[in-house]
Amino acid sequence: MKTVFVLILIAAAVYLFWEYGLPLVSGPKFDDVSVESVRLRQREAQQMLRDAQIKQNSYHARNSKYTWYLDSLDVPAKGTYYKMKVLENQFTHFSLRAEGNIDNDKTIDVWVIYSDGQPINLVDDAVK
Repeated sequence: MKTVFVLILIAAAVYLFWEYGLPLVSGPKFDDVSVESVRLRQREAQQMLRDAQIKQNSYHARNSKYTWYLDSLDVPAKGTYYKMKVLENQFTHFSLRAEGNIDNDKTIDVWVIYSDGQPINLVDDAVK
């Protein structure tokens, strides 16, 4: 009787692990994330990049140069889903990059913005 009980407990544990995973081991699951939800998450990258672009251009107007440091712009380098960094910094132009895994697959969503442009989605995690 004890053996049957132990086997049932093991089977239940395996099922729960398989179905829900362990948060500290597997991380959050986004298996049910729709394309619409992913598109909403991508707005974070667009907004982060636009904000940093405006502040980088303002910094250039005040200092006659661009900066490599996002904290000099008072811009967070990390959002809920994305991390941002200065990709290129020249005297006449700059580029910023935001990347993040927005649906927990292996594909990383990648956005870039240049000093005079709009955010561009280089790798679209919504379709990969």
